[in-house]
Amino acid sequence: MSLAIRRLLSLCRCVACGAKRLESDGLVHRKSYETVPPHVEYSLTPLGRTVGKRVEALADCIETSLPDIMDARRLSEPAAAGSPVG
Repeated sequence: MSLAIRRLLSLCRCVACGAKRLESDGLVHRKSYETVPPHVEYSLTPLGRTVGKRVEALADCIETSLPDIMDARRLSEPAAAGSPVG
């Protein structure tokens, strides 16, 4: 089996595990259809929509603050480089 196929299969397993966790946390609803090939649809639950709005607001805040975050990193790099580890 090629490396690309192994990586793709690994990614699919990670996505499936993530979806199962979101479902068990009550954030998504999974509907499975008994078809060939199998077909599954996911939708957000009311809790998932509430959490999604808050995650979106956090992402917007980080995006807006990114220049300040990067400035803070640049200012701390020289201090961190000269600091002893430990």
